[in-house]
Amino acid sequence: MRLALLFLVLPFFAWSQTEYIGYEDYRLQQMLEESIDAGDSLKARKTMRYIEFTRQLDELEFSFQQSFKSPGTHADLKPEIEKRLKALSNLNLAGQAYRFHLEEANEGAAQDSLNSYFNYLEQLDLSDYFLNLFDDLEPNQIAEESPDNIIWEKDFVESRLNTSRLSYHFQLGLVYNYFHFSDTSQFPPEIDVQWSKKGSFGLALNIGASYRINSKVSVFTELGYSSSNLEYQSEFTDPWLGETFINGNEYSFSHLDLILGAQYRIADKWQLALGLAPSFTLKSESINYQENLDGTRNYGTLQDLKESEWFRSTQFRMLFEVAYLGRYIEVSDYPILISPYFRPMLSTSSYRRSDVSIGPNWERFSISQFQLGVRISY
Repeated sequence: MRLALLFLVLPFFAWSQTEYIGYEDYRLQQMLEESIDAGDSLKARKTMRYIEFTRQLDELEFSFQQSFKSPGTHADLKPEIEKRLKALSNLNLAGQAYRFHLEEANEGAAQDSLNSYFNYLEQLDLSDYFLNLFDDLEPNQIAEESPDNIIWEKDFVESRLNTSRLSYHFQLGLVYNYFHFSDTSQFPPEIDVQWSKKGSFGLALNIGASYRINSKVSVFTELGYSSSNLEYQSEFTDPWLGETFINGNEYSFSHLDLILGAQYRIADKWQLALGLAPSFTLKSESINYQENLDGTRNYGTLQDLKESEWFRSTQFRMLFEVAYLGRYIEVSDYPILISPYFRPMLSTSSYRRSDVSIGPNWERFSISQFQLGVRISY
C-alpha cells in the first residue's frame, strides 16, 4: 500500500531524483559541469547532492561487505547483511535498466524498472531519504541568495570537480602501416618499370593523460611506441637482353611518438580527437635485394639509414580519432572506462631530406598509420 501511494506522489515530489537514476559516474560529472557552465546553481546543487547519494551507497555496500566477512559478526546477522547486499546490487541494476528503457522510449518497461528501483530502496529503508533528497534545495531559496554566495558555491563545486578532471590511460592498437613511396629515377622509354610497395601490420602501445577543460572539451598527451616492416620493388624487362629484373628494398622501423591533441565529446558515448604527433625514429634498417626467377632473393648489406646524410629521423603526423566511450567497470574500487577507437595518423613529411642532393631519387618516403584499438582510462 505504501509503495502504491509512493508512485501517486512521485511525479510531483521526486521528479528531480528520477532525472538522475541510472546514469554512470562520468555522465553525472558531465551534468554537474554543464550546470556550472550554464550558471544554474540549483541544478548544480541537485546534481552534486545526487552524486553524494551514490557515493553513500558505495560506502554502505563496502560497510556491509566488511561486516559480512568479519569473524566478529554474529552468524544470525549474516543472512540479513547478505539480503541488504543483494538489494544494493539489484538497486544498481534496476537503475541501469530504467535509464536504458527510458532512452529507448519504452515507457512501460521503464516504469517497471522504476518500480523495482523504489522497491529495493524500501528494502534498504532508504525510500524516504531518497524522496526528501532535495527538500532543502528550494528554487526560491536559491533565488534569494546573494551573488557572493552564488560565486562561492560555484568555486566550491568547481574545486570538487578538479579532483576528477585529470585522468590517465593506456591503449593497445592494431596498426596498418601505409608506405608512401615514389621514385623519380629516369629510365629509357623502351623500359617499362613497374613499381610496387607493401605496408605491414603491427602493434602500437601508448600511455597518456588527459585533462577535461569542461564537459565537452579536453586536452591530452601521449607517449607511444610502434614498429613497421615495409618493402618496395621495381620490375622491368630489358628489351635488349630479354631478361626480367626484380630489385627492391626491405625496411624495418621503430618509432617513439609524442602526441599532443584535443578531444571533443560530440555525444554521451562518442568523442572526436585532433592532434599533432612528432615521431622520433629509434631504428631504421634497410637491406636491398635482387629477386631471382625462382623467387629466391640475393640480399645485400644491412644499412642503418640514420647514418645517411639524406635521411631525416624525425617525422610529423596529423592525428584524427573517433572513439566510442564504453561502460565504466570497477576494478579494486576504481572506475575503469574501456573505449574502442579508430585513429588515422597521416604523414605530413618525408624521410628523404629535400635539401640534400645526394642519396636515392625519391620524391616521397614516409609512413602513415591507421590504428584500431582499445583504450583503458582511469
